[in-house]
Amino acid sequence: MKRKIDGKTGMRLVEARHACGYSQAWVAKRIGVTVGTIQAYEHGRARISSDRLKELAQVFRCDPATLLKCALFLALLQ
Repeated sequence: MKRKIDGKTGMRLVEARHACGYSQAWVAKRIGVTVGTIQAYEHGRARISSDRLKELAQVFRCDPATLLKCALFLALLQ
């Protein structure tokens, strides 16, 4: 089941990835998943574990909370 928070977190991942200039393939290789998994995260079709969120934050050189802050706020608004 797709939840609003998953979609909002996915949008934050897309924003972070674009800000860093990374491709989905590059990010997938860095964290050891498939491009399909990155796409599922970005489209909110798959939940991101706390460990995976930490890995993604390291790739994007940010705090994991940064990837969640806006997502939590936007999900609460809807």
